[in-house]
Amino acid sequence: DIMTSEQIISIINAVTRSFAHIEIPVTINANPIHIETEITFFDYMGPGIIIFGLLILIPTSARIMVSDKEKGFLSRLLTTPARPLDFISGYSLCLVVIAIIQIIIFIAAARGFGMDIVGSLWLAFLIFLLTGLCSIGIGMVVASLTKSENQAEPLCWLFAMPLATLSGVWFSIEMLPSYLRAVAYAFPYAHAIDASRAILTRGVGLEAISNDLLFLAGWAVGIFAIGVILFRRSMRR
Repeated sequence: DIMTSEQIISIINAVTRSFAHIEIPVTINANPIHIETEITFFDYMGPGIIIFGLLILIPTSARIMVSDKEKGFLSRLLTTPARPLDFISGYSLCLVVIAIIQIIIFIAAARGFGMDIVGSLWLAFLIFLLTGLCSIGIGMVVASLTKSENQAEPLCWLFAMPLATLSGVWFSIEMLPSYLRAVAYAFPYAHAIDASRAILTRGVGLEAISNDLLFLAGWAVGIFAIGVILFRRSMRR
């Protein structure tokens, strides 16, 4: 506060003159520095919207894989010398490329709408990529357990929409009861939103989001491995 600073300086000068009977040879000027730290509505919502876009990879990946299975394409491929793992690797690579392109588009769109990026864009990109891998893995699991697109897609949306709401895409997760927060944090998306929001709006570094990052990495590796194993088995049925 400028007035408070000037009053304090005036008091110091007066006290010094009364005790030392001298004038203060140095004039102290208070020039406060104002730092703008305002976070806009879109700055706060942007990371959650990007995560929601990556959640859509669940029905996308499930639809692609179960469609080929339903049409008999995979059965014909099994008559070739190629191994089931080769087909799954091809699917996975294609879906990962789609995820990377989606992330780039989402970030560019967010910047276009005026979202400020305070922290490391590469660290945020890593969070988004791990989130995409989680979605692809869940899509693989759904594709393994269903026999048609009519089964797979509704099941994916039935899972994805409540999960998006619980994870804090549309509002702060702190508004939820404690038991629902516990459910939300059992899945990767709440961790992804917290971490990406902290990076992009507050500029935190790796150390501050290390727990969320490790949880995401563990989930991505685990669900991807489960998805590959289950889909490989479903190809042989």
